[in-house]
Amino acid sequence: MKISENDIQFTNKSFIGSGGFSEYYYTNGGLAIGPVTNIEFLNNGKFIGINSHDLKFIEYIYDDGKITSRNLDKDEVQNLYPDYTIIKISDFKDNKITLYKQFLQKKKFLLFNDTDKSFYKYSYKPERVNPSYIKTFITVSYPVKIIFSHYGEDTPESPALTIYIKDRFYNKKEG
Repeated sequence: MKISENDIQFTNKSFIGSGGFSEYYYTNGGLAIGPVTNIEFLNNGKFIGINSHDLKFIEYIYDDGKITSRNLDKDEVQNLYPDYTIIKISDFKDNKITLYKQFLQKKKFLLFNDTDKSFYKYSYKPERVNPSYIKTFITVSYPVKIIFSHYGEDTPESPALTIYIKDRFYNKKEG
């Protein structure tokens, strides 16, 4: 609801079969935003969206009647989620990465896509490492091998990512 004359009002519409993407419309019915992100939120006056299929974070900017967007960089995402350790997709070697956590520690990781790859219809095995609808977040409490794949496949078109989580028994910088 508009509170003042300077406010901008959008209507969010969800459509069955839209892949979970959000669409926002101006009051005149014209498309304002979408379909690009799956979930959106306000943070310090900024309208941020997450594309769960591409593991990207997008800021929507309204200026003089137009909406533009830009991808957030790693540091901006880290500021949004300070309790998460960010793992860049470009850090995977041969689609594998090993990460560490302290023994008996519950650790939160955030997959950040700094590449042009898409992870549409990807999911985790075991499923319990991703307690959220948003695929970028992973939570682990114990050493585990995580497979992030397109319907369990590992093909050149849809390569699986393997994440090894190992315990550290001493206080070394975590990665």
